[in-house]
Amino acid sequence: LPGPDERLEQAETAAELLEHHGYQRIGLDHFARPDDAMARAARDGRLARNFQGYTVDRATTLIGLGATAISSLPQGYAQNTAATGAYVRAVSAGQLPVSRGYRLTGEDRVRRAVIERLMCELEVDLAAIATAHGYAPDHFAPELDRCQRFVGEGLLRIEAGKLCIADAGRAALRVVAAQF
Repeated sequence: LPGPDERLEQAETAAELLEHHGYQRIGLDHFARPDDAMARAARDGRLARNFQGYTVDRATTLIGLGATAISSLPQGYAQNTAATGAYVRAVSAGQLPVSRGYRLTGEDRVRRAVIERLMCELEVDLAAIATAHGYAPDHFAPELDRCQRFVGEGLLRIEAGKLCIADAGRAALRVVAAQF
């Protein structure tokens, strides 16, 4: 199998071919025709991301069906039991097949907002998101410091507290987002 460098080269070749044939890059790894709803949402700053990838649907609730499926709710996340038999028995008995959950904190919500905007728009205004969630504008100062290494590598620009993924940094988008 190809190694990391070869896989990156393959992905870039595929992206170039798709763009040559009229497709627009969406976020990290999606493509759409310029007149598609997803491409329009990306241009207008309305693109969203959930467990299934990029979407134009801004629903705050996503119900996962099936064993191990994860549901996303305004309050947090719930994961269904992994064992198919136990899942079927719970559903047949009229019970929720949930095996575990996680209640989001305010800190989780502000970080989720940063990651989503970064993944969808390839840029994020950290101070604006922090302020909108009730935090100080410099709330992400430690993360901003950690991101300086990406600036030195030409993968990221930082302009007045706003992170902007450079074209060369698209492949490192998940690594940058993981800082938050």
